[in-house]
Amino acid sequence: MKYLYITGLMRSGTTVLANFLNTQGKITIYRDYVNTLRQALTSNPNLEYFDNIQEKNIVIEKMRTEALDQLKLNLSINPQQIKNIYDLYKSAIDPIASPEDVIIGNKSTQSLFVLEKLLKNKDVLGLYIIRDVRDVLLSSRKRSERLIDADVINNWNTDINKVEQLKKKYPDRFLVIRYEDFVQMKANRILGDFLGVFLNWEIQVFKDRSGQLFRNNSSYTNIKKQKTIGFHLQSIGNWRKLKDEELISIRKVEDICKNGLEKYRYLNDEQLQEEKKATLEAAASREEDPPEKGGFWSRLFGK
Repeated sequence: MKYLYITGLMRSGTTVLANFLNTQGKITIYRDYVNTLRQALTSNPNLEYFDNIQEKNIVIEKMRTEALDQLKLNLSINPQQIKNIYDLYKSAIDPIASPEDVIIGNKSTQSLFVLEKLLKNKDVLGLYIIRDVRDVLLSSRKRSERLIDADVINNWNTDINKVEQLKKKYPDRFLVIRYEDFVQMKANRILGDFLGVFLNWEIQVFKDRSGQLFRNNSSYTNIKKQKTIGFHLQSIGNWRKLKDEELISIRKVEDICKNGLEKYRYLNDEQLQEEKKATLEAAASREEDPPEKGGFWSRLFGK
């Protein structure tokens, strides 16, 4: 049995990916679980082996509390058997398995640094979902007041750099898929091959672990008038719908994130380059101040 750790930035499709996999046979994935490790490693980035007994006991107790709150699950953990964070992860994940499962795991957003440590164990698979930073930015503004534009952009670039390192280090156990490919069902073969499990991509009604219709995620349809199989496609390329003022600022985001956008085929589009040129020419013709002097750009960097 393999352990699958799913991560990515907020508003990037981690939830829809986790829940899709959870509808499949032989896979059990719990979303927003094992966040205790993310919190522990945020407090102590060097944490890997539990050399400090007091620290270990605190983290174990927090994991027990999380399992009880999230899953109504009473974890039985023997502290003497917990030597490192992988031992604790395994102790938290093993009880959620069904008898037929070949893959069990979790989804925890913005925790690539946790996955990096867990990947040192050969039983762990890592799955990272990336989304066009321009759409992540717009979705973050709409859905969460906690996220600051500049943080979103910085986190996107930082994760890209780390992702490239992990791809080289663990080519057989770490996979990156684009959100856009996933919801358009263009990642079916690569994802199925990576997991070693048959995936049914024709599921049209998604349900959670209790059998209830899954409605609280914008990437699912569960709407009869939607003429796609299971996924919304309207969340792709929303940045193109922006009006002139904010579209100009998006061009600046493209410059900041250029390497990652090119790497993951978000800028390899001649039409896009023509649109960018037209936008900047239109701004120049109106003799507007550059966006970094106010408006969106002021909000972005607080200047």
